[in-house]
Amino acid sequence: MKDQFVQIFEGPDIADVQRQINEFNVEGYTRGTIGLDVGERAAAAVVYNPVFELKEATIGNTLLPSNDISEILFDLGFSPHLKGFRYAKMGIALLLENLSLAEQMTKSFYPAIAEKFDTDWSKVERCIRHSVEKAWADGEGPLTKLYPWNHCPTLSEFFAVLFEKIKMQQAG
Repeated sequence: MKDQFVQIFEGPDIADVQRQINEFNVEGYTRGTIGLDVGERAAAAVVYNPVFELKEATIGNTLLPSNDISEILFDLGFSPHLKGFRYAKMGIALLLENLSLAEQMTKSFYPAIAEKFDTDWSKVERCIRHSVEKAWADGEGPLTKLYPWNHCPTLSEFFAVLFEKIKMQQAG
């Protein structure tokens, strides 16, 4: 995985520094925190974070494009602006590649996702749970139709049902 880095920009004024920041594009990185110092000259320190993008997942020998996983989550009422959307998307891809991860959610599954995003497994679990709860809160939304019981699914239940749904879509 690529490492985070900091780039320093200096110029005669803030407008010049901002122009330099806008012109400095690094493939595979997103611009993060910006620290600004204005004295005789303007200066900024910008943190660049690596972008991790899921391209595709496989079920056996069948390729499942990342867009298909996103579409399934959209259809279930997931909000793509939430971190849980990205984590759930990665989780589905990991389960499709290695179902045994589901046997130990907190020891294997969440840490595997967290490693991809350079974060803590408990944050991954909390963000996915929040996304599932928001999709469930719709009441009559698509998630309630996929998961027919009268309570919000646990994350293990959610991923198990979703995994089976994807396998059935791929088979049919």
